[in-house]
Amino acid sequence: MEAWSDLYPHQRLRTAGLVRNEDPFLDPEFVERAKRLPLHRRYDPSYPHPYWRMKSQVIKLMPPGALAHLPTAKQIFSRAIVSRVDPAELSAKYLLESGILSARALSGDLDPMVATRIVEVEQWLATAMELGYELID
Repeated sequence: MEAWSDLYPHQRLRTAGLVRNEDPFLDPEFVERAKRLPLHRRYDPSYPHPYWRMKSQVIKLMPPGALAHLPTAKQIFSRAIVSRVDPAELSAKYLLESGILSARALSGDLDPMVATRIVEVEQWLATAMELGYELID
């Protein structure tokens, strides 16, 4: 996965250096404590949406103003990716000018995942070119 992410990044890191691990769900101590939480504390029937009821412990951490912006259903990764790019409006100036990508490759129906990758590589290449890097054969 790390090799795939290096070749096809979903996020561009703005600074060099290590990325801190801030996800509590990767922390073994947190996971153990969460598993021991009684069921009646994990589920709160008072919330208006079933998804919120199942995520009550997380919802309780949110400031009241945030509730209006929270999803009311589980967000599916593939749907989120598809919504990031409109393949019909895809432009890849630097990829096309450099010959890395052909105009034919952009014509027709593009899979949204492929379109997302094209946008990410285009952004990476555009940043490199703006910083003064040059393409060589």
